[in-house]
Amino acid sequence: MVHYASTKENEKIFLKLKTSFVDGMVIKRKDLAQYVKEDDCILMGPGMVRSEKKPLPSSSPPINTLNDVFLLKDEPLYTYHLTHLLIKNFPDKKFVFDAGALQMMDPSWLLTLETKPILTPHIQEFHQLFGTDVTKLPLPQKQDVVVRTARQHNCIILLKAIEDIISDGKELITIHGGNAGLTKGGTGDVLAGLTASFNTKSDQLAASVISSFALKKAGEKLNKTVGLFYNTTDVIHILPKILNELFMVY
Repeated sequence: MVHYASTKENEKIFLKLKTSFVDGMVIKRKDLAQYVKEDDCILMGPGMVRSEKKPLPSSSPPINTLNDVFLLKDEPLYTYHLTHLLIKNFPDKKFVFDAGALQMMDPSWLLTLETKPILTPHIQEFHQLFGTDVTKLPLPQKQDVVVRTARQHNCIILLKAIEDIISDGKELITIHGGNAGLTKGGTGDVLAGLTASFNTKSDQLAASVISSFALKKAGEKLNKTVGLFYNTTDVIHILPKILNELFMVY
């Protein structure tokens, strides 16, 4: 069961979504804590607004509860504080951080979690969060940086690139394959959602590897029939077939 919550600004969109979203529940923000308590994994970031600079604590109003967060009008500030407060209040939960949450959070927060979170940054988000630019590094050096950073911050990193690099600070897995069609907007959200779904019941490293591998295989299969002219919806529709084939083989 998927529970989905977003900002007040997106309320009308999600009211419409409720008429066709049969695979989960669109919940009100005021009920967020209640649902977080019962959920196995929390995915944060897709669709959340970010800014180029993270807010300084001294420039923010005191935020102690989720209701304080919901009163914020500044959306990047909302992303920053909501991410922080959920980490603070639910340190025992499994988290997957993507997109807006990655770009607004403080990496020191990761060390307060009891279970290693999964981070799914692209190269620019990795740079923004950890302060290390790996853009021009050869693959072996990128791998070293990812392993070291995952170890320092007690997390799983799934660095999205031509070759996805995944590490928990000890193990290192590099996923090859895919194609340029997977650079389209929305495919990163699919990867984050897929990772969170496997993370509910699986080992975090395994969840990350399976998700990366399956997404790249989906892009390759679509490329055989429509070239690079596929979109995120096409990827979502073909993923069940890809996953079924993978699990039948392995």
